This record gives sequence, structure tokens and C-alpha cells, in this order.
Amino acid sequence: MSDDSLREWQHDVAHNVLSGKNVLLVAPTGSGKSHLALWLCRNYNRVLWVLPTKALTREWFMAAYRALSDTKRVNIYTGDYRRESSKYEGDVVLATYESALLQLRRKDEWFGGLDLLVMDEFQFMDDDERGGVIEELLILLSEFKPSVQVLALSATIGNPRELGRWLSALFTKPVEVFEVPMKLRPVHLVQHAVKFRSEKHKKRYLLKLIKDNPDKQFLVFVPRRFEAEGLARYYAALGVRTAVHHAGLDRLSRITAEDGFRSGGVQALFCTATLQYGVNLPAHFVVVYDPIWNTRRGEFSISVNDYLQMAGRAGRPLVSPVDGKEILEGNVVVFAVGSNEYRYAKLHLLNHDAEPVMSFFETNLVQRVHGLLLYREAEEIRKLLSKSFARVEPKMVNHALQTLAKMGFLDGGGLNRVGRFVAELNLNPFVAYRFIRELKGFPRGERFGQVAARVVFEAVMMEASSAPPHITSYQDLLRWRFVEKPYMDGVLLIVNYDSPTILRDRAAWYMYSYERLSEFLGYTEHSKSIMKERLRLEGLSEYEAPSKRIQAILSQKQLYVEVAIREYDEVERVGKTNWMGFEVLVGGAPRGWTEPVRVTRVDGRTIFAELLNSPIPA
Repeated sequence: MSDDSLREWQHDVAHNVLSGKNVLLVAPTGSGKSHLALWLCRNYNRVLWVLPTKALTREWFMAAYRALSDTKRVNIYTGDYRRESSKYEGDVVLATYESALLQLRRKDEWFGGLDLLVMDEFQFMDDDERGGVIEELLILLSEFKPSVQVLALSATIGNPRELGRWLSALFTKPVEVFEVPMKLRPVHLVQHAVKFRSEKHKKRYLLKLIKDNPDKQFLVFVPRRFEAEGLARYYAALGVRTAVHHAGLDRLSRITAEDGFRSGGVQALFCTATLQYGVNLPAHFVVVYDPIWNTRRGEFSISVNDYLQMAGRAGRPLVSPVDGKEILEGNVVVFAVGSNEYRYAKLHLLNHDAEPVMSFFETNLVQRVHGLLLYREAEEIRKLLSKSFARVEPKMVNHALQTLAKMGFLDGGGLNRVGRFVAELNLNPFVAYRFIRELKGFPRGERFGQVAARVVFEAVMMEASSAPPHITSYQDLLRWRFVEKPYMDGVLLIVNYDSPTILRDRAAWYMYSYERLSEFLGYTEHSKSIMKERLRLEGLSEYEAPSKRIQAILSQKQLYVEVAIREYDEVERVGKTNWMGFEVLVGGAPRGWTEPVRVTRVDGRTIFAELLNSPIPA
């Protein structure tokens, strides 16, 4: 991105950032916020760019690596303990919120040299699960280095001035708030609602809309997974090229849906709200199929901010894979059955400004207080909590401190050695407390891995908003199969687990944390038993079946595999990782690389591979 490619508003924002100010930027989705952040990275010695999801973090890491690696050392941290050291390294680091918070809890010295924090998708402050993480991250950073510059980015913040004042109170540099109007969005967005008498009429209308626009692609947002799957089957039977996307899909199904939509093979992608963030799949049309829906727990409706995120997927400044033409207009259609839904769409969703962001810091206050105690003693914690956007009441702080003391994590006015270790792992103290009780009550260490697996599964399922119905036990997380997918001049060998990646990643992280905690507490045999279960979960105890499959493919075709590079050997200029019981060495692959690589040969338990293209542009 060159100087000349910046729009006028981007120049204004860049000027304020480069002049040393903190900036809160609110601009429509697809207007170029993140591209501006990428451009600004060249001007700073050390940048931390935090994002909400692993998928988004990986996507922007690849973009940053290609754009900046000629002059900057670009690195990625997504909370994956398998490839992450105890300290950050690099000039430009891209990380998830949780990874950055973990490093701040550890008081990583890397933050002492930090020049610029890019806080992407800042509206996640309003998320009841993740919002507290953002607040704690900013509070700890203001304690660690209050002079750091902050660039906060969002498309959906209704109270930017209020949040700007809060950031001004946290950090020493002045804050400028920029609000970019919708009319400056690169692609014009048309929004309207359509009223129907019945669900039958709604289905017919969508079919006509799709058939009348054969060279256009549709993202159809529905509230629940089973509805996405049912509608996709219904329209596929009527000749529409459909696919499904939701958090409960296995890896192959998700990749196939995304690739199909990007290539133009899929015309209508039926998805849940999880597609608001993560992968970048812009469309000509965004259809909000149900603005209001009913469940056994009551009536739910889409918030303005969620609607704006969905709408932002329509009409990005890209070339359509269907007809090869540039997308010049995006359309958002809200379907409404009856007067109630239609009135809600017109009065609360269409062409409305974002809602104010609220604080959810108090939602997991015990865990937040636990983390802040790494920086302050108990008697000082109230002062630190006064920095929160929520302004937590003293009685709630007292209750949190009492709870931590009852669990045995406090001694006197601060954390004891166990409480500190748990906090530095960023483990939920309630989950850690239960695990320690199980650990102390189970003397047979060699079999404890099975107990830990049960505890982990229960914790993961409790945290998950929903899970596929076939996932009922820890063993269900272990089931996998190989799938061969045509790729370039050969096949891409995909390891496809029956369970969603997000569940297995979370379970593996818990198993690793319990492994560390057991060892810390002196339960060595218990720790070894947990490690064995963890290796099974990650597929790293496999070898024979993968070896036979790989050799069979290589004898006939070119083989490609997907790996995540966990370390880079600068002497040998080789990226290293583990995959299905093999060590994988990829020439020239930087740490964090996640795109397919070409297998060149296999020697025992070592796979040698090469990149398809140089990661550094010529």
C-alpha cells in the first residue's frame, strides 16, 4: 500500500497517528481500516496488532508478512502453546486478544519497547465473553507502558467520544476520534426490508431473487445451525449452488464451503452470525433471513451492531469470482414475516447508527481480579479497577477477593505461588480449583490423564455456546480421517476431525495447562499421563496410518499438506513443525505460515517440503 493509495480520510488519520496521538477510528466495514493499520506498521519500530479470532489473525499475518517482511520481522501469536515461547519476538506482532493478555500477565519485557498498539475490532468490548479480556489488556498495558500509542479500529461503536475519553484516562497521549461516514464507503450499500405474509412466501421470494441474479453471490444469515443446513438443502434441491457455514462444521466442510464461495462455485452460502468475523467472504447480496426468532428461552432479535457487521459483508471493493467484474454495489435485504418483524427492521436496523458499547468487565470479575493481582496487591486493586470502563463497585471487588481466598489462591494481601502460576497460565480460577481438587484426590498418576480428559471435556462444553449433537464425550474429539482433495497438480491431504476445531483447540490448551499445573504442584506421574492424552488429542501420537497413506500418494501423485510452522531456524533457513507424528521441515517457511506446502520427500519420521511461492514479494 503506497502513500498515493490512501484516501483523504486515511491521510488525516495517518497524520494524527504519526504526529504522536492516540486515535479511535470508527469507519464502515470494508472501508480500509485494517489496510491503513498495515500501512502505518512501516513507520514504527515495534507494533502489536491484536484481533479477535485466530482466522483473522492468520489472514492479516499473511498480508503483513508479504507487505513488510523485507524490512520488518513479522510474527504471529494465537495462543497456540505448541509453537509459542514465553516471550514475544519481532518488530510487528499479530496476536489474538487472549495471547496478548497472557503475555502482559507474564510481564513480557517485549512490551517495554512497544511503540504502537493496533486494537482491531474494538467493538468486542461489548461482548459478554470477550469484552473483559480487552479491558484487562488495556488496563495492564497502561500500567506496563502508559506512553504507548494506541490505534483502536471499529465499524460499530455508537459512543466513540465516551470511549475516547476512557482511553485518554488510561494512556498519556491525547486521543483523537475519527468517524468516517457511510457515504465514504468505497462500495455503495443499499439497504431495504421486505415484508411477507408467511414463511412459504419468504422462501419463494429468496429463490426468485437468487434466480434473477445468476451472476451474483449471496450470504444468507440465519440464527441457528439447523436452519442453515435445512435451507441449504431446500434450495439445492431447486437447483441453487449452495453451501453451509457455521461453527459446528468439521474442517473439510468449512474449507470446502469457503473455497467454493471464493471461486464462484457456490452462489448462496447459508451461515450463522459467526461469519460476521473471521474469514473474508464478501458478497453482492447479504440476506438477513430472520431479524427476530423465538426459542424456548424467549424471543431474540439481531442487535444493530450485529446487523451492521453482517451488512458490511455486502459489496466490498473486490472483483467478483462469478463474472470477473468489480463489485460496484452491495445490497442488504432484511426478510420480515408479519408487521412485528418488519417494524423492527425499519425502526431498529436499516440505515441506523451503531449502538453504544457497554462494559462487560464484571461478567468474569473473579478471573479479571485474579489477573490484575499480578500487578497490584489486594489493597491496591480497587484503584486499578477504577480504570475499567465499568467502574466496578468496591463490594464486588471484595467478593471476588474473598472467592479467590476461599479457593486457596491468596495469602495475606496477594497471590500465593499457586495463585500466581494459575493467573500466569490465564486459567479460569474456578476451573483450576476444580482440577486441583481432582488431582489431589486421585493417587494413581499413571491413569490420571483419563480423569483430566473428562474434566477438560466438561469445561469445554460448558464454555461452548453450542456443540454438534454427535459430540457427547472426550473420545468424540479424537475421531479423525484423511481426506484427499484435488489441489494444483496433485492432492491436498487434509486431516479432518469430526469435531469443530474450536473445541479441540480449547481442549488441547486445557490439557497443556493441566499438564503444566500438575508438574508445578509436584505430581510428575499425573503430568506425564495428561501429556499422553494431549498427544492423542493433537494427533501427534499417530504415525503408522499417516505414513502408509503418504507413501501411497507419493508413489502416484504430487502431495501437498497443510501445516502451521511453529519455529524458524535462521541458520538452516527452515521452518519446523509437527504433523501427525512426523517432524516437518519446510525450506524458507516463516514461523506462523499456514498455507499448503509441497512434499518433496519422506525420510523415516521426517517430511521435507517446500513453499509453493516465496513468502517475500520480489
